[in-house]
Amino acid sequence: MAKPVSIEVWNPTGKYRVVSTKPMPGTRWINLLIEQDCRVEICTQKKTILSVDDIIALIGDHCDGVIGQLTEDWGETLFSALSRAGGKAFSNMAVGYNNVDVNAANKYGVAVGNTPGVLTETTAELAASLSVAAARRIVEADEFMRAGLYDGWLPHLFVGNLLKGQTVGVIGAGRIGSAYARMMVEGFKMNLIYYDLYQATRLEKFVTAYGAFLKANGEQPVTWKRASSMDEVLREADVISLHPVLDKTTYHLINKESLATMKKEAILVNCSRGPVVDEVALVAHLKENPMFRVGLDVFEDEPFMKPGLSDMKNAIVVPHIASASKWTREGMATLAALNVLGKIKGYPIWSDPNRVEPFLNENAPPPAACPSIVNAKALVKCRSQIHIRFSTDLPVDPFFGCPLKYSHLSSLPTSSFGLSFPSLSADLSTLPEIPPSARECMADYLSLPDVEDPPATVRKSSRIASIDVFRGLCVFLMMVVDYVGQVFTGIAHSPWNGLRLADFVMPFFLFIAGVSLALVYKKVTNRVEATHKSALRAVKLFFLGVLLQGGYFHGINSLTYGVDIERIRWFGILQRISIGYLIAALCEIWLTRRTHSEVAVLKSYHWHWFLATFLSVVYLCLLYGLYVPDWQFEALSSAEATSSTLYTVECSSRGDLGPACNSAGMIDRHVVGIGHLYMKPVYRNLKVCNMSTSGLFDQNSPSWCHAPFDPEGILSSLTAAVTCVIGLQYGHILTNVEDPWGRLHGWLLLSVLQLILGVFLAIAGIPVNKSLYSVSYMLITTSSAGFLLCALYLLVDIQGFKRSTAVLGWMGKHSLCIFVFVSSNLAITVIQGFYWRSPSDNLVTARDMSKEVTEEGQSHHRKDYVDPPPAPLLDMADLKLWSFYRALIAEFIATLLFLYVTIATVIGHQKQTDACAGVGILGIAWAFGGMIFILVYCTAGISGGHINPAVTFGLFLARKVSLIRAVAYMVAQCLGAICGVGLVKAFMKHPFNSHGGGANKVVHGYSKGTALGAEIIGTFVLVYTVFSATDPKRSARDSHVPVLAPLPIGFAVFVVHLATIPITGTGINPARSFGAAVIINDEKVWDHQWIFWVGPFVGALAAAAYHQYILRAAAIKALGSFRSNPTN
Repeated sequence: MAKPVSIEVWNPTGKYRVVSTKPMPGTRWINLLIEQDCRVEICTQKKTILSVDDIIALIGDHCDGVIGQLTEDWGETLFSALSRAGGKAFSNMAVGYNNVDVNAANKYGVAVGNTPGVLTETTAELAASLSVAAARRIVEADEFMRAGLYDGWLPHLFVGNLLKGQTVGVIGAGRIGSAYARMMVEGFKMNLIYYDLYQATRLEKFVTAYGAFLKANGEQPVTWKRASSMDEVLREADVISLHPVLDKTTYHLINKESLATMKKEAILVNCSRGPVVDEVALVAHLKENPMFRVGLDVFEDEPFMKPGLSDMKNAIVVPHIASASKWTREGMATLAALNVLGKIKGYPIWSDPNRVEPFLNENAPPPAACPSIVNAKALVKCRSQIHIRFSTDLPVDPFFGCPLKYSHLSSLPTSSFGLSFPSLSADLSTLPEIPPSARECMADYLSLPDVEDPPATVRKSSRIASIDVFRGLCVFLMMVVDYVGQVFTGIAHSPWNGLRLADFVMPFFLFIAGVSLALVYKKVTNRVEATHKSALRAVKLFFLGVLLQGGYFHGINSLTYGVDIERIRWFGILQRISIGYLIAALCEIWLTRRTHSEVAVLKSYHWHWFLATFLSVVYLCLLYGLYVPDWQFEALSSAEATSSTLYTVECSSRGDLGPACNSAGMIDRHVVGIGHLYMKPVYRNLKVCNMSTSGLFDQNSPSWCHAPFDPEGILSSLTAAVTCVIGLQYGHILTNVEDPWGRLHGWLLLSVLQLILGVFLAIAGIPVNKSLYSVSYMLITTSSAGFLLCALYLLVDIQGFKRSTAVLGWMGKHSLCIFVFVSSNLAITVIQGFYWRSPSDNLVTARDMSKEVTEEGQSHHRKDYVDPPPAPLLDMADLKLWSFYRALIAEFIATLLFLYVTIATVIGHQKQTDACAGVGILGIAWAFGGMIFILVYCTAGISGGHINPAVTFGLFLARKVSLIRAVAYMVAQCLGAICGVGLVKAFMKHPFNSHGGGANKVVHGYSKGTALGAEIIGTFVLVYTVFSATDPKRSARDSHVPVLAPLPIGFAVFVVHLATIPITGTGINPARSFGAAVIINDEKVWDHQWIFWVGPFVGALAAAAYHQYILRAAAIKALGSFRSNPTN
């Protein structure tokens, strides 16, 4: 019979009933529930552990959720009662849940919450406290004093162990274990040995850095060691702290045998789970070894201790108070309440249960999410219940597990081609015959991604968001290069060899298609059926491409309709994607060998790499080995011509990679037919073709300039398919590696290796060529796609910038629809207006407008200056020039000198104690500005005198330096900055360390947003000055401008420092901030480091765009609204 329990009720008229089995610290958790219309009932019997019957009485006939405690036995009886009462959630006010039968909760469809992420530091602090108390015998000494036994100091009274220089052992180096290790290493200068299934990289780096700090200050450095077994830790450590999870493998992890392995005077601490230690064996060991000490916060049969343990003077026992700090316990209560509230309100699951700070910020409302639901993944599988509760007369859809009567609500996997269809949705409340619990379960399931093994923390949309953003970015780039590229030709396709922005779009599409395939075919149960589906999808996609790009749609301002079968273009963008998709899909279905080992990513997919290598070798053999004879074709010779002219192209060669005589074109002409190739190949933009603005050629143009050529042809589709297969490998890292940082490391390594190989092949003589889809082009663009995926995954999926990229994500989910909209000219038609009989009455397109403005400008005037030609994106010739390496040396030395003088000035100023002495802020600003003036003046003729990655980035965006030169400059500048600051530390070691090393960080009193804004504006001023001072128009009209250019640049640096030193110490130069950060290596400096990269780069981008596209009239020419005045 249940005892009557006393209840405290808050908000009696609330819509939802939430019960707490114990009063919990603080009132915020109560207020959060009340704000969401919850009636809160709190059992106020503080000292009594409620029985199962008591809790059933509390639940009653209706209860939406329960907040319980670790001491309660939550099994099938309670979950059955809670389910009958309509309950949706139970949350432990604890990180552990070994008192909960999760399988029973799953059976009854009840979510189980816990409260991780909030008690890391406080638990580690108690473990450290127990370690110190045991080492110095504090509890024994306290009892001695209270007993009145102290009568004076004695040499041997309570002699304990010195911790400094000893070895601390950690078993389980997770969040709490690592925090404890840091406290003991840094606080007591102990050496570390740890055992964990996973490498604690961050902990190792911390100990290494602290050891280096001690050594630099003349002290004995601390060391770390990762043990190969737990016994190694037990043998070597003087203090051992336990932080494992509790499961079958860790029950009685510390037993008679392991205790015997430890040192006689060792200290054992347990703040993890009581059953990890065999208390009977521990009591016996304590009796036999009086110098062995133990500190326990948890117990095997809590709240009871094994007989004899309380009598041991060498045992310190505390009543499970590891989390008992005010902030922590109130935070645990808040998280437990929000777990229950989130399930009641139908919120998604928080992506990272260990990052709970947003829920604990009392100055802002918590996120609309459940902080931590431990059985979220298992609850999704309740779709099997739908089979039972639905009418058995209805056939069941094999994919969604619901009757086919409702299968129209579902959609096919959305990432099959990398180009995805929009997901279909439905209001499940319109299905009255489905029981409420089953309807809710079905709604949860339909929100999952289209893979068979969803992650444990399921959100309403738990798909990898960065993949959608990547795909959306590809679509956006396609639109930019298609439309804007016709006005700003610098971003359009490279005429033959080289790389421009447009040349990245196709490889990016192929790459992300491969990544998506790894998710779609993560688990293949029927290879034949999977092959049939993939082949059918590829065929559909191929013919959709033929429909869109093969000649079925009219051009802008063209009233010619219908289809010319003899002129259909059989190969195009979607056709190439379909070929790459099919090859990669078959590769994934048939060539994958599933293994379970640490090198599974290599073992399972080695046949994939063999196929990629085989396709590349076949491509190279055909490209260089086939003999290309002379060939002929017919084409119109001029605009006035009414009949075609027969042209002859003389080749008779082998291995020619030029536009006229390459074997890729020959294969297409023989297999497909010259009439089915692309009629306006991009190589017509080569100077040798002398193409006029009307698109025709003069009589002196080579014959091959008139010929068609398909950049999406047969031979180049082989290497395009390799891009898809490589994308598969990135997807495999995604599906096989659970740790987000492990995924990033794998992707970065793969990208770097590809980039190195691609650059090597380009230097060796295989040109970077998009039209031929050369191997070097394939490797460089695929590595670029890998770097982009890393960046997007870091920003979107790890850092959580999903709202900022929501538009791109939406575009990625609807990419195929957008592609159809754009490729069929519907986008332009909407802007232009539909026409019927009078095309001349339509709005003028941007392309026509820009052409008219250009032609009109050419006919009215000639410029009195000449803009230098834009730098190529990848200029491999730089790597063979000594001038390139001279420029790098100049940038390195200039940045070194700049940082040495300026940081020394900053340190000298900070050393001054007299406010009126020293150079002051004005002197610091003069030092920075003056050094820039001097160094730009000295190095401008060698390297351009950038001395700043932001300046280099701005000039790169304006096409004034190539990508290779820009990256090399930035590396040289960063290395120079590190060396310059290092020299300052070498000569001024003590003041350097004591005054912060001149590093940039946000000054107290200013927000990071304010600091970022200051960096953006400051860099904008600097880069805008650089562009204006070096403008070729200004230089052509005043011969003194080039000589005087360093003066305004240096003065700009001076005035920007005056404005921003009080906010950030003034960065505006990522190399300057990075060099100081590397040398000083301060955690706060690194925490703010992103501001001093993002701010300057954004400022440089804005300055470059403002100067190039507004002041230099590029935008005006594009709009065609005004005519440039040649005299201004």
